Amino acid sequence: MMRRKKTFPIFFAIIIFITITYGAVVMSKSISLRSQKLAEISENQKTIDSLKREIEDLEEEIDDSDSLEFLEKVAREQGMVKPREIIYVDKDKSAEDARETDDVLESN
Repeated sequence: MMRRKKTFPIFFAIIIFITITYGAVVMSKSISLRSQKLAEISENQKTIDSLKREIEDLEEEIDDSDSLEFLEKVAREQGMVKPREIIYVDKDKSAEDARETDDVLESN
């Protein structure tokens, strides 16, 4: 009978140790997964904020597209000029642009 009393506490201690170890491993994995999910949420929130800003900019551009200033800007980008407007050409800049174009063509 003495022997049974000694083996029971050792067996009980082993079961408690295994349970605590298992709990620690599960908790560690849970904490790690939670940390990953929080980082992912943070990254997604940054993306959402960036896209919201882009949407606001595009909506503003749409609103401005009806204005005369916007139409003039687009026309200038396409190389259009007003009637009787005097055009000034910077020869140095034109020469630089031509050299850059030649360099690009030669590299291809």
